[in-house]
Amino acid sequence: MTYQEILDEAIGAPPAPAVDLDQIIGREARRARRRRVGAYGLSAVTVLAVATGASVLVTEGTSSTGPAVGSVSPGASADGRTAEARVRSAMLAALDRSAPGLRWVSGVEHENDMAEWSGPAVAEPSWPVNPFSHLSASGWVGHGVAVRGDVRARLSIEISRPKAGQPAEPADCSGSERACETSRGPNGERIRVVDLEARYMPPGRPVIRPGDRTVDVFRPDGTRVRVAAMSRSEEFLLTAAEMTAIALDPTLSLP
Repeated sequence: MTYQEILDEAIGAPPAPAVDLDQIIGREARRARRRRVGAYGLSAVTVLAVATGASVLVTEGTSSTGPAVGSVSPGASADGRTAEARVRSAMLAALDRSAPGLRWVSGVEHENDMAEWSGPAVAEPSWPVNPFSHLSASGWVGHGVAVRGDVRARLSIEISRPKAGQPAEPADCSGSERACETSRGPNGERIRVVDLEARYMPPGRPVIRPGDRTVDVFRPDGTRVRVAAMSRSEEFLLTAAEMTAIALDPTLSLP
């Protein structure tokens, strides 16, 4: 519904304004469930507060308004699988092709406190998938907490398309990112790779600049595939090349 170009961070950016903590925590929980793509565009500064008192300041292009869950019918296909099952299978297959060997932490997909991502890593993906719909776009999002070596991160894949009459999101850079590159894919796709600036502030511990990376692929037919990962450490979960390969996977499509 919805993996966060959630979640990052504000080095050299203006200080974040004061915020309502409860409102922020609720907003982040919604993003975890359906991927922060609020107004289907990059534009705002998001401040995330972790329930334990640790906080993350994120300067990014994503709107802070998350998409709402839509009433999408899960109609079964000829093979008996629901749309949700087909989308989930395609997402996990794309991950396995381009980033094999990932492991997963179960039961923490909606957990905002990064300290809670410390459970055992298992081979079986914990990857819920849900439809979403907001004013500008609709689609599907899947997410989980992935592990590679010592790096743990919330990883998400979102597949969406703008609604009738809504303009396509521009694929340029906003200038507020830690790093941003644009390119073209093999079939005319527009690709944007963004590393976000963030600070994770765990209580009583040094500030961490989490590895927060988002890759958007805009297809000629209007479909957008977004792959996003935010680590609880300074290392990135996946390379930009791996995330781009996942987003370009042709099996990632709307059911």
